Amino acid sequence: MSFKLFVILCILSSHAFTRACKKRLEKAIEDTAAHDYVLYFKTGGQLKRYYEAVKEHELHVKRPIVQDGESVKERLAKMYKNSTPADIDYQLENKLLEADYKGGEGAIFLHPTNQRLALKVWTDSRADQFELSTKALMVFEDKVLHNNRLKNYLSVTKIKEIGRNYIVRDFAPHSKELKEVANKPAIKKVIKALKRELSKSPDIINQKIMNALNKKPISANLHWDPEQRKVLLIDALGF
Repeated sequence: MSFKLFVILCILSSHAFTRACKKRLEKAIEDTAAHDYVLYFKTGGQLKRYYEAVKEHELHVKRPIVQDGESVKERLAKMYKNSTPADIDYQLENKLLEADYKGGEGAIFLHPTNQRLALKVWTDSRADQFELSTKALMVFEDKVLHNNRLKNYLSVTKIKEIGRNYIVRDFAPHSKELKEVANKPAIKKVIKALKRELSKSPDIINQKIMNALNKKPISANLHWDPEQRKVLLIDALGF
């Protein structure tokens, strides 16, 4: 084989490889776009509008949040003092350390010395919802905080830190699912007042709360906090 022919074959092979890489990249982009479509838009226009409203309103959220680059095991090791990530890994593997609560999105570990603080970690199967779920909760908090009438009846769980796939957040140790106590006269009165305030706004974020209240039974994302005597939103997706 002549040197010139060898060079031509190398160039052709290089072009074929480049084309193959380009096709794989285009396929990956298509798959990602399709995944986003399924995640946010498959249930219809309301979920799409909710997602867009969250993305739009997050620009107005000014409260600083600690951005934590640690892994969840590193953060748990810090929370359980005198532990290392290796210790945490061993304890989780051998069920010496288990989550205090488990739900659809993930697991909650209560702080060992502060009953009003918890770490919530997302499961791998729901990791693609982590960003939207976190941002949505902060948006709800901001909207309630700036509505003088709404905040008389509704409170939102506050996020303290955001990690790779977890958050550190407030925890209401005495709260109960709203559906369990909604028939009590004093609580019914608060729910009625909350619905009245929500009905004044066509805002889709406010209407998500209304939908959660009107579900049969009421969404598990809504709790009753007896200390604040308010409805408490603990999660912002799944209702």
